[in-house]
Amino acid sequence: MNNSSGSAVYTGSNTLILRKAIDEVGGFPTDTVTEDFELGVLINSHGYESMSTLEPMASGLTPTDFRSILNQRTRWARGVVRSFYNVHILTNKNLTLPQRLTFLNSYLYWWSFLRRLLYIFAPVIFVLSGIKVVDANFWLLMFLWAPAYFLLHHSLSVASGNIRTERWGEIQETVLAPYLFIPVLL
Repeated sequence: MNNSSGSAVYTGSNTLILRKAIDEVGGFPTDTVTEDFELGVLINSHGYESMSTLEPMASGLTPTDFRSILNQRTRWARGVVRSFYNVHILTNKNLTLPQRLTFLNSYLYWWSFLRRLLYIFAPVIFVLSGIKVVDANFWLLMFLWAPAYFLLHHSLSVASGNIRTERWGEIQETVLAPYLFIPVLL
């Protein structure tokens, strides 16, 4: 999606950027903790395209413990949400519709904790109030859930091989969801 819109999300590490593009947008943004993401949006809004390669071109380090992962995710969540408003992604006339959708997808990702918290608390909500969070028969569930599940499974297997699976991704995101609630709202 990102490459097809010419707006691969810039996430800082292992990136080449034209100096001219950085200068044209006024340098690195300083009013966000995700200056990389915001710089990428600004560069795209000035007519430049950004692309990701299919093969790894460099390696880097990732957090190795829960506290470090949580700190990183909190920083990313707060930064992307702030940058979304800083550069007016939805109303920025210099971005194409596909580019806006790409960046909107990045923004909405950080709000996914809401559905995960609803999932976690659905049994409690039902027991206390009798409200069914999901009321669907088998065929409706298969119609809505199965295509999304198999598309995600296929996408992850193409993109990451055996490194990350949809099951592991869901577990990881669900564990992090309660911790992201306050930072994203703030």
